[in-house]
Amino acid sequence: MDYSFYPCQEKLYCRFDRNKVERVLFNLIYNAFKFTKKGGDIAVTLSSVSMVDTKLHVYLEVRDTGIGIPEQLQQSIFESFFQHDTEGIVASQGSGIGLSIAQSFVQMYHGEISVNSQPDSGSTFKFDLWLDQAEPLYEGLQEPEAVVSAQPLELRQSPLVLIIEDDEDFRYYLHESLKEHYQIIEATNGKDGWQKALFHHPDLVVSDVQMPYMNGMEFSQKLAQDKRTKHIPVVLLTASQVDNGLVCGLESGAVGYLTKPFDMDVLVAKVNSLLQLNQAFKEVYSKQVSILAPEMTIKSEKDKFLQKVLSYVHDNIDNPQLSVEALSAHTSMSRASLYNKLLELTGMSPVDFIRSVKLEKAASLLEKSDKSISEIAYETGFANPNYFTKVFKAKYQMTPSEYIQSQKVHPSNKHTIVA
Repeated sequence: MDYSFYPCQEKLYCRFDRNKVERVLFNLIYNAFKFTKKGGDIAVTLSSVSMVDTKLHVYLEVRDTGIGIPEQLQQSIFESFFQHDTEGIVASQGSGIGLSIAQSFVQMYHGEISVNSQPDSGSTFKFDLWLDQAEPLYEGLQEPEAVVSAQPLELRQSPLVLIIEDDEDFRYYLHESLKEHYQIIEATNGKDGWQKALFHHPDLVVSDVQMPYMNGMEFSQKLAQDKRTKHIPVVLLTASQVDNGLVCGLESGAVGYLTKPFDMDVLVAKVNSLLQLNQAFKEVYSKQVSILAPEMTIKSEKDKFLQKVLSYVHDNIDNPQLSVEALSAHTSMSRASLYNKLLELTGMSPVDFIRSVKLEKAASLLEKSDKSISEIAYETGFANPNYFTKVFKAKYQMTPSEYIQSQKVHPSNKHTIVA
């Protein structure tokens, strides 16, 4: 193909979100290549830049000689999940979300996007952006790369959701829609998702069904059959009207199934409901083990194991360096085996279990002693009182000082000390 770029000037200095503007251009250029046959022409033009106050008004267009779009569909193409039947001309239809994302980003910069197209004669997409003017950077200056670091599990407060989707546009759409409510990690296929589920232990998974390497149903089934991950709920998404798709999805181990297009509010509501239900199950299940009863009667091998773990944590509860590695060494188990065993018996990972024991002990001291909050934090192995307050509030929905006050007002409302 003949691919050309026609800028109105050699350099243009302005401020903008690189990821968003790049995604607009990528979607339009990608579609131009996708719907243009071999030997066609594609051109990107940056034209007639004007300035109003400190704003630059920038105009761009992407033109192709592709298959074109019927006039009656030209306004619909910017709707979410819209797909035009190309009668086999294009092998992959995509998610139908790319142009909707492009339009929303253009509107963020107070611009408009439009299309002029004729069937079999090609399409021209035009959009404009109002951008802040910027000073030229000196030669060789590099903008710092964004550093993204995974938050440690022990510092995690909002639920962690794993999104598995091979379509980049739709994965981005899900991420942007859910990030306000949850922490997000992403995977591009079921195989990648399985590895990330094992490493990050997400609270819930949202997965597409049709994916390479391992599809959504295969992933859901694998998750449900492994004791390390069987507690993680899965919501499957599919664009195809598969016969018995809902039944097959639920039989694979998924607990939710949505067919595209769907209302994002419905997905958020379903995710919230499943996370709350899963948390309720964990709380009920965890009450089978009493943390403040290291002298419990030994009745089974499971009880013996829990007695050994609880006794060790209590004996070292004031040690801020108490770690999963130390606990696994004490129990003569590998870290992975300890994780599996505790998750099976208590519904908690070793990190969560140790922290829960410390917080239950701290709650008891707050009720029964006259020590300061900082003293109790250090006595229960928290090296930082501020962090202690943060995790205490996450567990009890109140700060330590509020907890003390609640016991004074309602002394009979004691928390049952359970795992």
